[in-house]
Amino acid sequence: ALQNPNIEPVLIGRLIKEQGKYKIEYTKA
Repeated sequence: ALQNPNIEPVLIGRLIKEQGKYKIEYTKA
């Protein structure tokens, strides 16, 4: 799903790996 990790985090949010599980933090851009 994440083809462009440099662009998509700005659009949909940030994918952060925390404690072995992925958490999405949405940024207000």
